[in-house]
Amino acid sequence: APAAFNHTQWFLMGRHPTVLQLERTTMIDFGSVHAVDWMTKPGWRRHPDQRGEDWPRAYGSAGGAETFPLRFFNPSVVRLQGEARNLCQRCAYAAAVRADSLHQCPGTWKHVVPRRIFHGTIIAILDNELKVLGWTWMLSAPYYQIRTQAGNKTWDTLNDTLPNNVSDGFAPSWARLPFDTRLLNVGDRAGSLLAIYTCSSCQQPSIGQLNIWAQPTNDGGLTNLQAWVGVRPQNTDMSFSRGRNQALFVHFSTKNARPTLYMQSWFGVIGTCGDLRTRQVFSACKRSVGSITCGAHVGPLYSKTVFAQKSWQLIYNYTSSPELRHFARLGLRVSSTSNMLRVRRQEQRGNGERMKSCEVLLGVGHMHRSDTRKNMDHFLVPTRYRQAIRAHRHHLGLGPIPFRFGCHYTHFFYALRPQPPFKLIALSQEFCIESSDVPGDCESVQFVGGLSYSAERSQGNLTDDRDTHLLLSFGVNDCEAKVGMISVERVWSMLRPARAGVSMESVAQCSH
Repeated sequence: APAAFNHTQWFLMGRHPTVLQLERTTMIDFGSVHAVDWMTKPGWRRHPDQRGEDWPRAYGSAGGAETFPLRFFNPSVVRLQGEARNLCQRCAYAAAVRADSLHQCPGTWKHVVPRRIFHGTIIAILDNELKVLGWTWMLSAPYYQIRTQAGNKTWDTLNDTLPNNVSDGFAPSWARLPFDTRLLNVGDRAGSLLAIYTCSSCQQPSIGQLNIWAQPTNDGGLTNLQAWVGVRPQNTDMSFSRGRNQALFVHFSTKNARPTLYMQSWFGVIGTCGDLRTRQVFSACKRSVGSITCGAHVGPLYSKTVFAQKSWQLIYNYTSSPELRHFARLGLRVSSTSNMLRVRRQEQRGNGERMKSCEVLLGVGHMHRSDTRKNMDHFLVPTRYRQAIRAHRHHLGLGPIPFRFGCHYTHFFYALRPQPPFKLIALSQEFCIESSDVPGDCESVQFVGGLSYSAERSQGNLTDDRDTHLLLSFGVNDCEAKVGMISVERVWSMLRPARAGVSMESVAQCSH
């Protein structure tokens, strides 16, 4: 990494990238789930496909000659707040994790691609030590995934539906598979969570409230965990929101009693998804042949649901602003990766008197620098640099990029002004996350999917986050789901004003 980061003209703001050392890096461990025997059992639950042939829902043939184990990566971890903390005594975090049969874990990657690639989303509940208390599959479209109470066999067979009241580690449905799900804590009293995700047969992007239900156990854990996407905002205008890795954030205005949901689809392009409000809804879905319970373990129930009140619309476009020229100069594809987090930092005088308080919307972005051979060996860097990169790797004896598929990314922190029009005000240098196996070198990380406060954050001091830590959740080598900690003070020290000749205090939302 140090040798590859020598040429500053290749990197953001002309600053040398850094190998970022995180504190207490932890892998989200699902234990025996890695065996996934229930998922790959030969011939399990066969049904006809569109061509009338008979094939197993599992990955092997009818004879069971080969299986494709799942691996788990690209997590998004958020802290449970408000009433959501009542899920169980030890419940501290919710995590959305991608489960995929196509991965590149050493020694387990298959050269034979399965007939259908499975990629779904697991919702896990973690304790303060980031240990898994329980997990289940996220139902992104209960209307299509849960069987009717009438038991319509034709519908159930052709659409691969699930029985009512499934929970915990049930065998998932292949219908409407969601993946790369990222979570956002709304910050309301109910502790509502929103999920934004990708789905091959869903409207893009897909956003909805993540409903979580479970039964608490005597040891402070939980059982019968269920997670499903409920009410979705109305998205009549899709023009500004098209893309991938959109960043969501919530703004609480003094003039509006309700919080407003915003989306940054690309840097400099921000739209609103409407005002959020909470109401009591009956958690049951209806279709002509019967009703379904939308994933509720106890059957239909009343629950508080947050939804957007009006349709999506573009409100700010400052793609030609001077602050964004840092990206244009490099000629790379750049996008946000995590949803955004409101961070406050308070400075003090020597006598303990408050000096000033600064506030920003903090996010993580990445630079898409190259693809590997499985992705056409196409380098997404300016043509004038391609030969130099190849020559530099050859000089170091590195050879081609070693990964079978996936891409080469570097990440960076960025900050937006916390008030409309939410302009870009600060950027960090690019960084890679330090490898747990090779100190001083980089992990292969495609994107940091989660940015959240750690559970240690003081509930009584919401004006100063300097001494608190953030959780960065990320996938390693399309194989592992990891979470690391970094202090707010370290992140703040990495930020530099996006416009030259000004200070952080002048661009951040600072007041005495």
